[in-house]
Amino acid sequence: MVLSLAPPLAATAPVASAQRRERAPIPAMVRGLRNAAGYAGVERDRIAAELSAAMRAIDATSASDGCKAIARRRVEAIAAAVTESPDRAASRAWEAARRAVASAGECRASDEAPSEALIALEVAVWLGVVSNGASAEVMVQDPGPRALFVRGAALLASSQWELARARFEAGRAVVGDADPVLSADLVRGVGEAHLGAMRDAEGVRAIEDAASRATSAADAGWRALVDAQVALGIAHAHARRFADALAAYDRALSVAQSRLGAGDPWVADLVGRRAVALGELERVDDAIIANQSALAIRERALGPGHPDALVSRSNIAMMLQRRGDLAGALAMHQQILDTRTRVLGASDPSVAVTLDAIAFIERTAGRHAEAEALLRRAISIRERSLPPGHPDRGRSHRALAPVLVALGRMDEAVQLAERGVLLTIEAVGPDHPDVATAWSTMLQVAQAVGRDELAQRAQREIARVRAISRR
Repeated sequence: MVLSLAPPLAATAPVASAQRRERAPIPAMVRGLRNAAGYAGVERDRIAAELSAAMRAIDATSASDGCKAIARRRVEAIAAAVTESPDRAASRAWEAARRAVASAGECRASDEAPSEALIALEVAVWLGVVSNGASAEVMVQDPGPRALFVRGAALLASSQWELARARFEAGRAVVGDADPVLSADLVRGVGEAHLGAMRDAEGVRAIEDAASRATSAADAGWRALVDAQVALGIAHAHARRFADALAAYDRALSVAQSRLGAGDPWVADLVGRRAVALGELERVDDAIIANQSALAIRERALGPGHPDALVSRSNIAMMLQRRGDLAGALAMHQQILDTRTRVLGASDPSVAVTLDAIAFIERTAGRHAEAEALLRRAISIRERSLPPGHPDRGRSHRALAPVLVALGRMDEAVQLAERGVLLTIEAVGPDHPDVATAWSTMLQVAQAVGRDELAQRAQREIARVRAISRR
């Protein structure tokens, strides 16, 4: 599940005058980014500039000195995280920096200063680098509802649904209705935990409640409202209710554009989500136009080599492929592969995603040997770069099995399909819809090789998982 885990935010404060910008020092932690070892992603100087601008924006706010100090600590924690894990954290540095700036405006002078452990965990959530929320959150001793929100978000990011829901509900019990924005965020977290645990109806109800609470908070709740609408859109898309997902994304986009302007990277994220829904509704031309809009925003704001810009390019290529323009899609995917390899490194997981896409086109064109070679490269990358239990580790196995059938290597195809099922169950549990997808591959392979008993088992598992998903 893709998560929006921002705390309630206000619009980014304006940066001070040009004279002040020139005088503002670059913190040592930010300067250190330029020497981050092994970093092959977004330009270090760009990140250093983003974090330096965040420091200046914090200084320009009307927040108390204590609140400014807390926000600066967040920026320093972002710099430390990017320096320590640059290939993982760098792509979301701009977003984390914006959240740090906004936190100064939301802070109250009476708020208790967060611990270093809480700030580190909060920043890890913002950057998307939490691997085990249960291990990380035990280091946080802060008892307040904001800490419980951050702890729940970390657990949510590592798919620990029931623990996450417990933290969000505990925070909700503490905050009550005294802070409607934080209350909305906590209720949204409860909803996302329900969705992760396959309780679709409960999740949608909670997220709709979160949207209502954010709306009642008026101007202060705009960010929580956007987050709730995005979560609602994700829930509808997960249930394949793409028209409802598109409506939720449109509501989020309207609010975000009115607050941030049409050229903000967060707006590009929403336009990209909208494009996915349009594609699923077979409005392919509209989806291409939306993806092109998201790409233009990202290239202007973040640079043409930024991972987010490459995602937009990849989405355009996918839509060209769906429209039947295999030659155009292949050419674009090859360009993306070259850029991702050069900018992010040959072992980045996003390189495996592009290899999968190219392999699909090669398979469609009947070039099965070429497809096999690409998918084996993707498997190797994922085994090296992704931790055990990651949901993407079985993706290339599932794609390779039918290719091996086409090449006449039946026993090997069955083994790959079985491995794909096992890796998917390891990642998401036996009842997740992705498991039905893995069993569908097994069914296809089993039928092709004449394994009737295995095919019947696959059919039973597909029916079982889909029945759970419909509840």
